[in-house]
Amino acid sequence: MNTRALGAGFLAALLFVGVAPAFAATQTPAGTSITNQASASYTDNNGNALSAVSNTVTTVVQNAPSLTDTNGGNQTVTPNQAVTEIFTLTNTGNSPGSFNLSGATITGGSATVTNYQATVPGQSIQTFATFAALQTYLAGVAQSVVAGAAAIVQINYNVGASAAATTITGTVTSTIVDPAVGAAPTATSAAATSSETDTVANDGRLDVAKSSVQNAGTGVITYTVQANNGGSFTTHYVQALSNAAFGFGALTTTGTIGGILIADKIPTFAGGNPIISGAPSVAFTRGSNGFPADASETAQAVCSTSTLGDSAWSTTCNAASKWIGILISGGSQANTQTGGDGLLANAAGSTATGGLNGGPKVTAAAVTLTFAITPPTGPGSANANSIINVANGVLTNNNSTPQIIGSGTATTDGAGATAAVVTDIGNTTGNTGAGPSGASQAIPNSALSAFAVFTGPFGSATALGDVTNSGTATVNNDFTDVAFKDAAAPPTTTSSDPTAIVGNSTANPITFWVRNDVQNTGNKDDNISIAVVTPNVVGWSSQLVTANNSNTALNGATAAGPGATSSTSVPIALASGATTTYWTKYTAPAGTSAFTAFDAKLTATGSPNGAVVNTNDTHNELYNGFIALTKEATIESDGCPSTTTGTFGTNGGNVGAGTTKVCPGGIIRYDIFFKNVAKGNTGTGATLPATAVLSSAAGTFAMLDDGTTAGSWFATIPTTSTFVTSGVNAVPTLLVNAVSNTNSVCTYSFGSPAAGPTTTFTAPVFGGSPSNGPSKMSCVIGGAAFVANPGDTGTLTFRVTARLQ
Repeated sequence: MNTRALGAGFLAALLFVGVAPAFAATQTPAGTSITNQASASYTDNNGNALSAVSNTVTTVVQNAPSLTDTNGGNQTVTPNQAVTEIFTLTNTGNSPGSFNLSGATITGGSATVTNYQATVPGQSIQTFATFAALQTYLAGVAQSVVAGAAAIVQINYNVGASAAATTITGTVTSTIVDPAVGAAPTATSAAATSSETDTVANDGRLDVAKSSVQNAGTGVITYTVQANNGGSFTTHYVQALSNAAFGFGALTTTGTIGGILIADKIPTFAGGNPIISGAPSVAFTRGSNGFPADASETAQAVCSTSTLGDSAWSTTCNAASKWIGILISGGSQANTQTGGDGLLANAAGSTATGGLNGGPKVTAAAVTLTFAITPPTGPGSANANSIINVANGVLTNNNSTPQIIGSGTATTDGAGATAAVVTDIGNTTGNTGAGPSGASQAIPNSALSAFAVFTGPFGSATALGDVTNSGTATVNNDFTDVAFKDAAAPPTTTSSDPTAIVGNSTANPITFWVRNDVQNTGNKDDNISIAVVTPNVVGWSSQLVTANNSNTALNGATAAGPGATSSTSVPIALASGATTTYWTKYTAPAGTSAFTAFDAKLTATGSPNGAVVNTNDTHNELYNGFIALTKEATIESDGCPSTTTGTFGTNGGNVGAGTTKVCPGGIIRYDIFFKNVAKGNTGTGATLPATAVLSSAAGTFAMLDDGTTAGSWFATIPTTSTFVTSGVNAVPTLLVNAVSNTNSVCTYSFGSPAAGPTTTFTAPVFGGSPSNGPSKMSCVIGGAAFVANPGDTGTLTFRVTARLQ
């Protein structure tokens, strides 16, 4: 209360009021009536004693509401911690009143309110899920707080996992409302506000920094994984690692239960998986960089053969290992925020950002793992980022109920938390600075580049062949046989010697298309150039084009004349392991000889391997017809009388190949020679596909010999109805590659004009009936299964007899 001095104008009267001094500790309650009356005594001039009494004055004490709002003091908290902020609301007024909260908030640090609690004198603590419920409760009449007493308001919240190095502010704002008492009406105080600011210090934080180097000669990749506790408190063991399913055994059950695991999955690749190369090593120094001085705590390399890393962990690391890591375990100290088993705080040794790829940076590691792997193999293995891996650590924080901290959501630790550990160590998302505690940056790698390109026959770009007939097949001498023809000038033999075949020539220019394959067998995507050298014969041209029967240039290739080159001006982008088909348009000029190979060389060029060029050749062998026929007549018996003299000589004097004279009754043998003149799949190691060489399709090679044509062996004798021979004497015979073949299927026609055909052979009966054998025959050489392959030769033989009667 305030005191105030009365005026001195009264006649030295002593005024007194019946109230407690202003210095009393207890305020006057509202509604209190304060009354007083003044009296005076005096003696008049006659000596009479007289008195006087004033009127009574009444004053009513009003509600004077006020309150103080004080917090429990700023705190230091850690990520994932459960925190309570306490606010004391004290009634400093002169009447009982109810607190009317206008706010109770938590802001900053990704914190979330768990609940609210309130305690008023004489009542038990109450818990509320919402602010509105807390507000309603405290404003109730039943919760009125007498003057001088206080209510307690608590805000319970959880600190966010990523709130390190931030602040969290709790604020409570309230008024107090005093109800009407007697002549004192209801009154509301001014608002009072109090704020508590909690500083979020780093809890134990495992900073894991990862890097790699690659041997330029072998391609072996060596990784370095450094770990440090960059937080403000100790990082502790994960008890779940003592679960027998992991397989650590005594490593996590001796001393303090569990351990800290930093696990790294050996990267996999479709073509060929890397494997551990050599022995891994772990380095640490007790009593340095946050590694405890406790002699019983240790760190060692561990590996697992499990795909998920959920079992089969041991200290054996070899080619079968699918995981590698560091296990920190053992020890005998109690777990506390500032000490105990695990890794002690070493904030100066690392930062959560600023390292490779923006991830953690470790300058003073508590523990370091070094291990090497072989590079990936197979198509695409040298492409950028063909393998990527992340090291992931699991630890527990300093909550009263420890939580497993890793790449996933914080989970209460315990033997049943195995799945959470497996999820955390299986994380594949690299930490770029905002990642969770324990995850490293993602480290990409690849195999050393090994470029290789092959071009070859369609369907077999890597085929081996011997286009030069050297006797040995190579990848630069493979080829594709291709046949073309001029319908106006079918390929015809002009020579009579089957060992020295000479053919006719085309009457018109002939254009045709040939397809080949190009394959990127290197381990990296590449850009491939294609070139074709035109046969160096006058009139020939070639051009690389996009498709069969197309005139559209392939990647800018222009047409090239004899001996010149048509090449792509823009390379073909070809993925590692991929194959694509390209086409060459050829034009053979009129006058192109039959049964002759015209060679066109095609070259594919890819990126070099250092100073070593990366090219491969194939060839197109172009033929105007590839099966040549040569026919020869041999007089087996000239039929001439033995007494005959002159140029005929005696019987037998005109017998033999190449003779052309015969008498009636003489026997003429016809030999039809055939040869497939195309190049074949020869040479040691040749692997040309069947489609790359020219062969007759099975059962399609048919020979026709028609004796009824003018001047042939069954022509009509002028002015008669008889014929120059009696037709085919006997069933034709066939030799293939000098071996008898009886599988040919022949059909025969008789007479002239020929009637038939029939598969029945009827021989002539000299002097009887029938007087004539077949006048025409067609034979499917070798039967339905026969194929005339490159280099195959054969002879179809039949005989006729000159007309004797």
